[in-house]
Amino acid sequence: MKVLLVGDTHCNGKFARNVCEYATTHDIDTIVQLGDFGFHFDKGFIRKWKDWLNDDPNREMYWLDGNHDDHDYIDAEITENGDAYEGVPISHWHSRMFYCPRGSRKTFGDTTVMFMGGAFSIDKHYRRPHLSWWYQEMLTETDVYNAGTEHVDVVFSHDCPDTIWFKDKLEQDYYKIDEDSQRNRDILTSICDTVSPRRVYHGHYHEHYVVEDKVHGRVVTGLSCDSTYSVHAVEDANVLTVEF
Repeated sequence: MKVLLVGDTHCNGKFARNVCEYATTHDIDTIVQLGDFGFHFDKGFIRKWKDWLNDDPNREMYWLDGNHDDHDYIDAEITENGDAYEGVPISHWHSRMFYCPRGSRKTFGDTTVMFMGGAFSIDKHYRRPHLSWWYQEMLTETDVYNAGTEHVDVVFSHDCPDTIWFKDKLEQDYYKIDEDSQRNRDILTSICDTVSPRRVYHGHYHEHYVVEDKVHGRVVTGLSCDSTYSVHAVEDANVLTVEF
C-alpha cells in the first residue's frame, strides 16, 4: 500500500487542500501528517481533510502532535486526559481521521509503525501559555512507558532521533542546540534504540534530508513544511510517498 507522508502543515488550509489534491492525483488513500498539524484546529482547515475523506470511503488520514498544536484541546477533547488512550490511533472530527497519541501503534500492510509526537519550542518565551504555547509539548517518561519495548518497523515522529550527521549540521547552523531541544531528542533516541525501527520519518526542522544511521541501523528522513519554497506548494521536500 502507498502512504503519503506530510511535513508540518501549521494549519495552512491552502496547503492542506493541495496535499489532498496531490494524494488524489497519485491514487493514494492514506495520509500521515508528522506534527505541527493544526495549531488551534481551525474548522476550515479540518474541513479540507474531511472533504477529501468523504470523497472516497477507502481513504484514511492520521496526524500526530507537534509542539505547535493545542495540547489542551487534545487532552480534553480527544484523549480525555489519557483515559481514552488504548495504544492505538483515536478517531476525531471524522470516523477515518485519526489522532495518533504518543506511543500508539498501527499496522500498514505488513509494516508495524509507532507514532511519537512532541518537541520543544525554541521560541516559547515569545508565546503565551495555553494560547500559543503548551507545557505538554515535550516528551515525558509517560511517553517512554507508552512506547513499550516491542520492535516496530517504522517510527513516525515530530522530532528526530540523534544522528552524527544531523547533530553536526545543527551545530554548524547553530539551530536548536539548546538543552531542552537536545533533551527531547535524547528521549526520542532512547525510544528508537529500544524499539529498533529500520526507518524513522519526522518533521519539526522544516528541512528535507535522508541519512543512513549505521551506528543504530536505521535510516532517518526529515520532511520540510508548508512553506519550503512557496507557502502553499506541494514539493518533494514536504511530502513523501512510501510503500508498505
